[in-house]
Amino acid sequence: GKRKPEDNNEYFDEPDDVAQKAKQTAEIIRSSKHLIAFTGAGLSTSAGIPDYRGPQGVWTLKEKGAGSHPGLSVLQVDGGDVAPTRAHMCLVGLYRVGLLKFVISQNIDGLHVRSGLPQDCLAELHGNTNVERCASCGRTYWRPYHVRNPKNGAHNHATGRTCDACSGPLQDTIVNFGE
Repeated sequence: GKRKPEDNNEYFDEPDDVAQKAKQTAEIIRSSKHLIAFTGAGLSTSAGIPDYRGPQGVWTLKEKGAGSHPGLSVLQVDGGDVAPTRAHMCLVGLYRVGLLKFVISQNIDGLHVRSGLPQDCLAELHGNTNVERCASCGRTYWRPYHVRNPKNGAHNHATGRTCDACSGPLQDTIVNFGE
């Protein structure tokens, strides 16, 4: 069914409650034997990338008839225009001290990799705007720019470049809605 406006309300805890919850969370993290983080759009909103369902989210504004988001869209921003957030850097810190073992992300913005998180401890479920893969041999390339060819439609993944190893066609790794 259609979402109700109150579904998009944000609620904030009092500062003392936040401090108490932060201490509880820190203790849970410290005592964890195998910590895994599952991240989504909210992790990157402070970098200027909109989420989908928040008060200023892409779909929220569209439902209100407000058109597109006034800020950045992850698919329209050059890879170098957005920096990892404090939250991204906290995850890297937890990884470096051995507390965080793996990150599963729904984000496509590439900020986990740019934050310094090793790719072998990261699963990007919906792809990465900076990664292209060879359709022939499977070799993967990480680029400092968005690889999607803006002339293509959303479901045409060809980037127009070829693989250094086998000359096969390279494709972006983005999983679009409906794919």
